[in-house]
Amino acid sequence: MLSWYTSFIGNKVFANLLLAAVLVIGALATFTIRRESNPDIVIPWLIVSTSYPGADPEEIEESIT
Repeated sequence: MLSWYTSFIGNKVFANLLLAAVLVIGALATFTIRRESNPDIVIPWLIVSTSYPGADPEEIEESIT
């Protein structure tokens, strides 16, 4: 049983046709894909508020939050 790359080496016409098909499909996709100039992007935010009297911010960040 031959592996896939030895099949391409033995059958160069098939390899060239496959390459041409990939290039044509890629070119068609490039020109027909839907594009937006300014797409709406929603960035979710999460705010965590921690109260710990007498502690510095680094300690709150490392031990609690």
